[in-house]
Amino acid sequence: MLTQACAFLKGSLKLIQAYIVHEAIILAEQTMLD
Repeated sequence: MLTQACAFLKGSLKLIQAYIVHEAIILAEQTMLD
């Protein structure tokens, strides 16, 4: 049970990191266009 929770947390962190990187890229592109 504990290992499943750890795996879930690690997966969530990766998703959050990917989301932040995605948002940062969009913001960077917008500032480049301006």
